[in-house]
Amino acid sequence: MANVVHRTTKEYRRSVNTPDFDSGVWIINPDMTALVGVPNKYWNISGDLVTEMSQNEKDTLDAAEAVANEASDRGVHKDHIDNLRWQSLFVWLADNTQTTKTAGEIQTDIEYGIDS
Repeated sequence: MANVVHRTTKEYRRSVNTPDFDSGVWIINPDMTALVGVPNKYWNISGDLVTEMSQNEKDTLDAAEAVANEASDRGVHKDHIDNLRWQSLFVWLADNTQTTKTAGEIQTDIEYGIDS
């Protein structure tokens, strides 16, 4: 039995059947003693060595993740606001017109500039 680390995803598996793991994809029995308690996102893989990132590398990774998360959050908020705008428009149309169209049909008409 062996321990393995995936070279790309940094997935760590213990006590596996070595023949089941391609050494081109997995590092077989890497020395992990210096990585106890270190999250795998902070591991560097070079050849068959797995080492801990420097503090500067960790800070850079954390900053990049923070920017990505903030951008993702903005996208979620924008989608929510867009949905609220559509809902408000549908309520107004239902109260102020005699349309028999569904909300989806009205949205499609507006998005494609159909006047009916």
